Amino acid sequence: MKLKSIGVMSFGVNTAVVCGLIGLLAGLAVALLSLMGPSGGGVAQMGLLSVVIVPLIYLVSGFILGVISAVIYNLTFRWTGGLELNLE
Repeated sequence: MKLKSIGVMSFGVNTAVVCGLIGLLAGLAVALLSLMGPSGGGVAQMGLLSVVIVPLIYLVSGFILGVISAVIYNLTFRWTGGLELNLE
């Protein structure tokens, strides 16, 4: 079996979800570290805000990079004949 093309939007959405989940973990880590630091200057509030902002940034950038990757994959599959898959 050979994979001849990848659905661009499907790949973009899946990549966005994976990157968004990674961003959530990163945002939680930043929030946890900010809570351990000094409480002055709004550091804790900015850390907690990172739980929302970091995953959104990862989600959007993951979608964009996923779409670009799928387009590049589809172009190279035309030149190379596709990707051989061994399925059971």
